[in-house]
Amino acid sequence: MSSSYQPFRIVPSKSSSPMRSALSVAGLITVAIVTGILLNTFVFQPYVVDGESMSPTLHTNDRLVVSRVERTLAEIQRKQYVASRGHIIVVNGKASPETTERAPELIKRVIGLPGDTVTITGGTVIVTPQNGTPIDINRTLGLQLDRTYSAEPFTL
Repeated sequence: MSSSYQPFRIVPSKSSSPMRSALSVAGLITVAIVTGILLNTFVFQPYVVDGESMSPTLHTNDRLVVSRVERTLAEIQRKQYVASRGHIIVVNGKASPETTERAPELIKRVIGLPGDTVTITGGTVIVTPQNGTPIDINRTLGLQLDRTYSAEPFTL
């Protein structure tokens, strides 16, 4: 019993040339690099933690990937981006004269929003929003932070 089925064979195209293949590979590599740059610029960005200021949440050499989607969407819509209370953000270290020498970028948690008053009294950080109801940050955000000390009551 003979079968009319022909085995599958790969036959090189007569129009294929080494130059055309090299250009295809170069084009594929270029697309991959451009895609990586666009993703890193507008979608997400990796970071490595250096320091213990975010302990117990983050420690030195922890790796994290920060989403840039919300910020990118706000820029597209020409709106100001404001992170939510409790979010972990990356801040330009040159934003303050005190941090310029420390690091190009700082990883911090948002506790105060525009219009809030932040007060440190007796080692406890209290945020008072514009509506006037004080918030204990440790309780509200479910954190187990060490007490924060200052020589005298501090209001930001």
